Amino acid sequence: MKTVAMEAPVPEDDALARMVSLADAEGLLQAGSLERFVDGLRERGRIILEGRVLPLERRVEALEKENTWRRAEQARTAAAHDRLLEHHRAALAEEVAHRMSEIEARDAEIRRWREEHARASAAHDRLLEHHRAVLAGVAESLTALISWLPWSYRRAQASLARLATTLRQEVP
Repeated sequence: MKTVAMEAPVPEDDALARMVSLADAEGLLQAGSLERFVDGLRERGRIILEGRVLPLERRVEALEKENTWRRAEQARTAAAHDRLLEHHRAALAEEVAHRMSEIEARDAEIRRWREEHARASAAHDRLLEHHRAVLAGVAESLTALISWLPWSYRRAQASLARLATTLRQEVP
């Protein structure tokens, strides 16, 4: 039976210290057994690497690839978004310019209509004033004509002829 030397207790969370303590207890740290111990440590290291570290490295590589892909997708999406936004901006600016030109054209037409209305109103007012003056003259002539009848038919006849000529000039 082997004798196990009593040493200070090894802390549970120090795995290497525990392994050395167990190897010493099994007599693996002796001159002839040390090589087997080192081989065992290498094998254990390989198992740990394969079981824990290598999968983490593969996962890190996969995550880096995914991050690279995501960055490229985000850049592509941002570029597409920028192009779409610029297209909408340009279309909106074109629409605004078109609407503004329509408004300006309508404003110009309204100004023309107002000017035409003002000219037509002024012409109407002048024509109305002229017709009133003609009617006033006709009324004056008829009033004078009444006073001449029946005593002065020639004078009344001449006055009626002038009145007829004046009224014919007013008829198109």
